[in-house]
Amino acid sequence: MKKVIRIITAALCAAMIGATLCSCRYLDEKKENNAVFTDDSKEYIEFRDHTYKRIELPSGLTAMVDYDFGVEPAYVTEKDVPVLLNSMYGLPFIYDSKVKNPLILQLYEGNDLMDESDPILRATMHTYGALDRNQCYIREDKYDEVKNEIQKAKLDHYYYYDADFTDYSLNYDFSDPMQLTPELKPASEELTSAINDSLKSGKKVNYQKLIDKDSWSSFCLGCCDKNMLVTDDTKNLYILCENVSGKYYLVQTTNMYSKEKDLITVPDQYSSVFKQLFTEQKDYLYIGARLEDYFEMDETDASAYIESSTDSQVFWI
Repeated sequence: MKKVIRIITAALCAAMIGATLCSCRYLDEKKENNAVFTDDSKEYIEFRDHTYKRIELPSGLTAMVDYDFGVEPAYVTEKDVPVLLNSMYGLPFIYDSKVKNPLILQLYEGNDLMDESDPILRATMHTYGALDRNQCYIREDKYDEVKNEIQKAKLDHYYYYDADFTDYSLNYDFSDPMQLTPELKPASEELTSAINDSLKSGKKVNYQKLIDKDSWSSFCLGCCDKNMLVTDDTKNLYILCENVSGKYYLVQTTNMYSKEKDLITVPDQYSSVFKQLFTEQKDYLYIGARLEDYFEMDETDASAYIESSTDSQVFWI
């Protein structure tokens, strides 16, 4: 009997130690990703023994942050908020989770749920909302240098995410944050040069002239400065490939649509550069893209498209 009691006691001790270690680890993670406002004006944030100062970004720009959503969420709170309650009373923010002392902290906008005084509503909120360009903070020891770079930033470089958007199966596990964390990659210098020269020298083709070609693939790039500090997340560059001819085209969009009616033809001398990108990113291409989806069609365009698409159809009565 005594032997059984010793075994049970040992098991309970092991369980208690395990629970204690897990609790300590959880608390350490919460502390590691907890920040505080150091002043009432919320101009400064203390995070991991560094001070961060708020910066006013130029109009239309947002900070680029390569954040891993698989790590413990980060929150900034007032000084008197206990660490374990930061998700209830704090504002969520993102940062480059691959480094110990990130350069930029980017907060989310407040919304109706986050502004509620009821902490339960705040704690159960699953969607943070949009990033708030007015609540961007730069590490103070690099503040002047980064501010100068941002003020002079030219969005003539490009980036993309390694994320597989081709799997629309119902087996996708949205509860697993690692599945929602694409890898941020800069476009190579060779590709950047090919894009920028194509935008300047490539011939323009009205998309209606190519709308009868129904085999397209596309890949999306965002625009950024050379140091990947800021982006305009309303603007994207789409590379389209007409699969039969292997010809590449560019479409610049704002809020998902092109302001123009033209595609820009990629000169033949750059075809190999774009082909290499499409080969490397073959799993992430949008196969079966429809050309008209990249342009806002007015009534004339829509009528012309409907007419052209029905000419070849046979209707059975």
